[in-house]
Amino acid sequence: MHKSDLVDSVANIADLPKDKANDVVSAIFEEITNALSREDTVSLVGFGSFSQRHRAARTGRSPKTGETIQIPASTSVGFKPGKALKDAVNLSTRSHGLTKKRKLRLSFFVCSIETTPRLMQSLKTRPSRPLSLFTKENYEPH
Repeated sequence: MHKSDLVDSVANIADLPKDKANDVVSAIFEEITNALSREDTVSLVGFGSFSQRHRAARTGRSPKTGETIQIPASTSVGFKPGKALKDAVNLSTRSHGLTKKRKLRLSFFVCSIETTPRLMQSLKTRPSRPLSLFTKENYEPH
C-alpha cells in the first residue's frame, strides 16, 4: 500500500474529499516525524509504538575488499507492533490452526476433489469478487 492508497481509503472511510484526506494523512506523518525527532516515543494503542533506536559505533568488514572498517554510530526508527496488529496479521496467515503451507495444500485438495462444480458456478456468477477456496464452510477439521 502506498500513501495514495492510504489517502483513498481514509477519504472513503471518513467520507472526506481526497485533498482533505491527504492533509490528514500528511499531518499524521508529520507529527510522528516531529515527535521522533524530539526523541519522544509515539504509542498508538493496539497498533504499535515508534521510537528512536541508537546504534553504537562498531567495526565491520567491507564485503568488497574484506578490509576492516569503522562503522559510525547512527540513529534509526524502530517499530514494535501492538497486540491487536500482531493478532490481525497472525489471523491472516493462520486459519483454523493450520500453517500457510498446509493450508495451501489442503485448499488444492478441497478444490480438486470436492468443490470443482461449485468453483465453476462461483466463477460464472461472481467474476469480479475474489474467490476464497479455503473457508470454514469448505473444510472443518476433525
